Amino acid sequence: MIRFFQYLPARNIVCAGLLISLCLCGCSGNSQPVKTSAPGAAAAEKGAAAAKTQQKSVTEDLLNSILSMLSLESLGFASQEDEVIGLMNQWQRFSQGNQVLEEEVALDEATLEALRSRLSERQLKQVRRSTFQRSDIERLRNDLLLNAVTKHAVGQGKTDLERVANIFTYLVRNTELIASHPDELPLTSYQSYLLGKNTPADRGWLFVELLRQLKINAVILSGPMPKDIEEWDPNQPFLVGVLLDKHVYLFDPRLGLPLTIPGAMGTTPAIATLEQVRSKPEILKQYTVAEDKPYPITAELLKTPGVFLVGDTGLWCYRFQRLQKAFTGTRAMVISEPLVDGDGQQGLVTRVVNWPGQPWSASQIAIWTYPETQLSGQESLSAQHQQTLTRITDGWKMPVVGEKAKKGDQIIEIRRPTNKFLFARLDHAQGKLEDAVKGYTHVRLELSVRPDVKEVTERMVYAYLLAAEDSLYWTGVCKLDQGGKVDRRIATDKLQQYLKVYPKGRWVDACHILLAQMAADAGNPAAAVAELDKVAADHPQGQGLAFLKQRWSQAAPVAEAPATPAALAK
Repeated sequence: MIRFFQYLPARNIVCAGLLISLCLCGCSGNSQPVKTSAPGAAAAEKGAAAAKTQQKSVTEDLLNSILSMLSLESLGFASQEDEVIGLMNQWQRFSQGNQVLEEEVALDEATLEALRSRLSERQLKQVRRSTFQRSDIERLRNDLLLNAVTKHAVGQGKTDLERVANIFTYLVRNTELIASHPDELPLTSYQSYLLGKNTPADRGWLFVELLRQLKINAVILSGPMPKDIEEWDPNQPFLVGVLLDKHVYLFDPRLGLPLTIPGAMGTTPAIATLEQVRSKPEILKQYTVAEDKPYPITAELLKTPGVFLVGDTGLWCYRFQRLQKAFTGTRAMVISEPLVDGDGQQGLVTRVVNWPGQPWSASQIAIWTYPETQLSGQESLSAQHQQTLTRITDGWKMPVVGEKAKKGDQIIEIRRPTNKFLFARLDHAQGKLEDAVKGYTHVRLELSVRPDVKEVTERMVYAYLLAAEDSLYWTGVCKLDQGGKVDRRIATDKLQQYLKVYPKGRWVDACHILLAQMAADAGNPAAAVAELDKVAADHPQGQGLAFLKQRWSQAAPVAEAPATPAALAK
């Protein structure tokens, strides 16, 4: 009981005390039946009604406390997360009228059988687990971030397809493609998005999760997974199929492009559907821009593709299904989606199997193992992986300041991270673009002077350099995201400034790619091609860039000399 009050905010303690008193009043310890008069029965009924009202009040207060603590700026700190977990489990207990939560959610045999056909025993245990744990907080943080990104990444799209295309374009602009994570480190969607360096699988995962916030389903389409291999190969060719308007629209995260119909470009490219790609071989052939580098997605592969559902045990678990009801109105976001049918609701499996006119059956549908592999890997990092994660995220904590504290008879210095760079990244992700630009600028200014600590370590120097470099790059991306003519001119200046200050920096190729796209958008394809010529030949997105170069070269006047991006932006 003491633990319960430890988690409750002061405003809820009175309500909880009243509820506990009401519960105790009904427990006299007398096991013999007691005869009551009619007035006594009425009083008992009135007391039960009051207890129910009180229970509802406490449940709502607990829920309000939970929701008020769920912010991207506060999650990630152990004390805050422990308090949220405690409140969530107390909410579960009171909302169900139970004093003790069962270890697993009770399910009927049909539902259990449907889940067992798709999940391992370990995964099934996670889906049925009743109590919230720290991994659930990580899941909520992922959802909070991606919901915030979705809200402004949709742009001014008038149709669902336009909004989907805008989200994909935004995602590609805000993530540079890499071949693999440092040291094969598993990353959550929150981490990979904020770091801005994504493998093709990361991009595919993020894209599907962003669309989920719009309640639009999407799947991974690739070769079927061999029966003797448990893990899906993240390096194999794949597409994201977006299930919309009775079609499956195709996007390639590795190309960084939607598949489009040749000759139907216009103002907005015509995004190809699975049906069109299967009947028109020229759609796929256009992405083979060199004979020695054929486009790896073939019409043969798409005749009977492996269809992979994207999600994880946190998304499909029943504890989140209960909590989902709280996220409505201004707090609306998707934190739960049933995998199989139940409670009168169709599961993801059924929705995909029954999608009209598509060449797959239930036997071709499997769970994509990549998200669960990344999330479970984060829960049990090796010492090497923990060291790598610390190294690549230390910049988020910058700047660091020194504060004096007393330890016994001595005055010692405690280094306190301000997390200003992380907060700027979170502002950027949430669409608070003016605040983000100010945040990046302040970080760069503060990092231009010596750290405010007594002893500067090599690790701190690296983190300072990392945050300073990233702040300049993300300022350019942020101004590009703002989208105005003046903003684009500033974005051009910042990206060019980055190339001068960091000629061998981490974002050199990304800068050239963004400058190329701005030049193409401004109507100067020759300048766009000139920028792409500066990108490393072995860039992981090379095939998509080669396709753009070919298309822009065909559009560029032969005699036109490449203009500088700075001139284009004026």
